[in-house]
Amino acid sequence: MDNASYHNTFAEKVPNSNSKKADMQEWLTYKNIEFREDMKKIELYDIILKHKDNSKNYAIDAIAKENDIDILRLPPYHPDLNPIEKFGVY
Repeated sequence: MDNASYHNTFAEKVPNSNSKKADMQEWLTYKNIEFREDMKKIELYDIILKHKDNSKNYAIDAIAKENDIDILRLPPYHPDLNPIEKFGVY
């Protein structure tokens, strides 16, 4: 599978730098990640960045698992590894 955004929709929303402080705190609490209540939003976001890669659950992965389908994700910027790219118009 290539890295098109529609293939890689997250099953759960991970807060970004524009998220509300309360949403960041809620996500950290849900993930059992320690933080202090008096932390600033930027400090909370630094913690989120350190842990967000561990939380990458794509919506399509659950569907594939239910149907015994293995997904192989291609590295970014390698169209030469994607057979469909060989059929494009040049």
